[in-house]
Amino acid sequence: MCGENKDPAEQEKLKATMQSYLERMCGQGIGLYMDDRTVAPGVAAERCVREDSAYMSDFVYDDAGRILQIRFDRVENN
Repeated sequence: MCGENKDPAEQEKLKATMQSYLERMCGQGIGLYMDDRTVAPGVAAERCVREDSAYMSDFVYDDAGRILQIRFDRVENN
């Protein structure tokens, strides 16, 4: 899950790594969604790393096992 590390230097490093990964995935035609809305790699990385609430990633595959989408959903802590 995203959003668990609070050290600013580590957050920045994690954000850059995550954004790079998501940009590569988008470059391969994989869709990114956050809370059911299309999102850019930088926005997804920023929200996952900076927000107090955690996000869980869910990978959506086609019948051949190729990734079609990465969906980030906010995890509610009750």
